[in-house]
Amino acid sequence: WIQKNSIPVIGILLPSNFATYESVGLPMLIGFINMDTPSLRPSGVWDAARMRCVLMNAALKYRGKITFVLTNGALYQDRMRSLGILHGEKSLPSIAMNVAGGGATVVPLQLEKERERDDDDDDNDKARLEGEKQEMVKDSTLAIQVTQYCELFLSGRLPLWNAKKEETDGEMKKKMKKKRKTGESHSKILTKRRKKVPPMLQNGVREH
Repeated sequence: WIQKNSIPVIGILLPSNFATYESVGLPMLIGFINMDTPSLRPSGVWDAARMRCVLMNAALKYRGKITFVLTNGALYQDRMRSLGILHGEKSLPSIAMNVAGGGATVVPLQLEKERERDDDDDDNDKARLEGEKQEMVKDSTLAIQVTQYCELFLSGRLPLWNAKKEETDGEMKKKMKKKRKTGESHSKILTKRRKKVPPMLQNGVREH
């Protein structure tokens, strides 16, 4: 009890103190954030202070049941992959559950996705950014999502992470994206060809 309550509400996970957290014997919610260079996402900058605010409500509610820590995702990308966060710094900010004793990995939660960008996106940037502003999620909503994530985990209803499914879904997305880009390129080529075709001459007697 003393050891559990001596742990900070939200600590900083380092290689030097990992064993201390592990010895507590509680599931560990890890908030992965880029502590070297804050991540810029549609809703703004993500740094350790912002992640701490988003996690705080859940950390207080589930104190004694789950330990909450922040760590530098930019340095521990291999660890992120083992917890289902597959795209390195592009996946930040994200949270994941580290289960003591090598328990089954559950799905992580990516708090805000990076906007995917194609090479020919320049013409659509303005409209895309406007759409992103409308889709931005408030930190208060993210805090609720984190609480729900913890609740699902503790009740055993959080799905297990399926590495094969993630790989298959990733390949499908790449194929669909490539197919879409190929279709758009083909459409642009046809449009250009139509513009180059001279107007048809009308048959009949020309009037003087």
